[in-house]
Amino acid sequence: MITTLTINNVDRTFESKLAEKIDNVIRKPHVLDYFTGTTARTVVGNRLAIRLILLVCAQRGLKNGSGVYLEINGGSGDGKSYTVRQTLWLLPEELVEDSSMTARAIFNENVTEPKIYYIDDFNSQNDDIKATLKSILTNFRRNTKHKVSEKIGGGYITVTKYVPARTIIIFSAVDSIGDVQIMNRLIPLPVEADDSIKRLQHDYQNDVASGRLSDLDGVADERVTICREVFRILTDRPVEVLVPYASEIIWPEKEFKNTRNYNVFLDLIKLCTVFEQYNRQLDEQGRLLATYDDFVTAVEIYSPRREMQTTKLSEGPNRLLKFLMINYKEDYTAAELVERLKVSQATIYRWLEILKEMSSVVEDKGARQVDTGDVDSFTGKHVFKVTTPNVYRYAGDMLKTNLFDSPIQLSDRERKKPEYKAWMETLQQWRQPVK
Repeated sequence: MITTLTINNVDRTFESKLAEKIDNVIRKPHVLDYFTGTTARTVVGNRLAIRLILLVCAQRGLKNGSGVYLEINGGSGDGKSYTVRQTLWLLPEELVEDSSMTARAIFNENVTEPKIYYIDDFNSQNDDIKATLKSILTNFRRNTKHKVSEKIGGGYITVTKYVPARTIIIFSAVDSIGDVQIMNRLIPLPVEADDSIKRLQHDYQNDVASGRLSDLDGVADERVTICREVFRILTDRPVEVLVPYASEIIWPEKEFKNTRNYNVFLDLIKLCTVFEQYNRQLDEQGRLLATYDDFVTAVEIYSPRREMQTTKLSEGPNRLLKFLMINYKEDYTAAELVERLKVSQATIYRWLEILKEMSSVVEDKGARQVDTGDVDSFTGKHVFKVTTPNVYRYAGDMLKTNLFDSPIQLSDRERKKPEYKAWMETLQQWRQPVK
């Protein structure tokens, strides 16, 4: 039996049981949890990354967003590309472009509707690509234009090509991209790759190989089909979202320096509302109203990455920066940093280049005494000589402690409102995850 669902004034035809399941998912709370649980069948851990990828992709359905872009970091073999691709598998295939690209390829597609581009192992050394990406990342609500000359007959004419507004780009790279203007527009997120996750991934591989678990990699089963249809419904017609309690959000003072960070957090609240839009109220003008639950979800997702979001660094360079900040009175050679942080010299130099690009580290000449290996025949002591190697130190002039201690919360005035108290009473039941 065939059933037609009419949503957003658009008729969609499905087999009746599938239509019932789609309608059930979209009209009950925790739509985001349903998507996350679907990806978790093939991805071990990384639930934060999965949720953030989904929210970033949902921007194609948000009319009043400011643009949130994602950079997934991790070492070779840590699963960053796999996590992104398994999550994007839940989205309609025609909306996702997973490939490398030249600087102008994205314009030559000449698409009219926003797509989701995934660029794996991004190469930040190409200035043309960086210039193109900066334009797209800056013009989230507007079409990005590019004029080219095309030969028509015996002459040339100027043609304007476009990248549509609300085009979404997700990057993955071993370390931070390094370009300050691009990094200021990204959320850096490392994949989980500690020993406990590696062991769980190993167990999962054994379970699939032995047949204890089904191999769902690349399988568009019913649950994936439901996610794809739900995503279409939620994002095909962009909606406007208001955050009624925005003025009551207590934002840590030390994060005021970069105003984009607060926009990112507000957009995360709105995007949670986009996923739950059929469980949200509208104002008189038809705009969706974000709830306290959307605020809590946004805090859950944003808070673990607050430090990286403020410094705009991935885990490795951020670790080096924190070391230099704590030891702000000292300077270190690259070899000394290798010894202290227990990483390779090539890794230290790569991290230092990123920090120098962001003006967080000063490179200078420093004095060091080096043992020559000779022994003074008169004193019997080792002979030392003074060298002046390159040294590095934190660019600030004061110790910064407790930089990220302040929690993001709602004001006492907001929490005293009857509607907040009523929400708190039902929170335990409301937050139960969907199986």
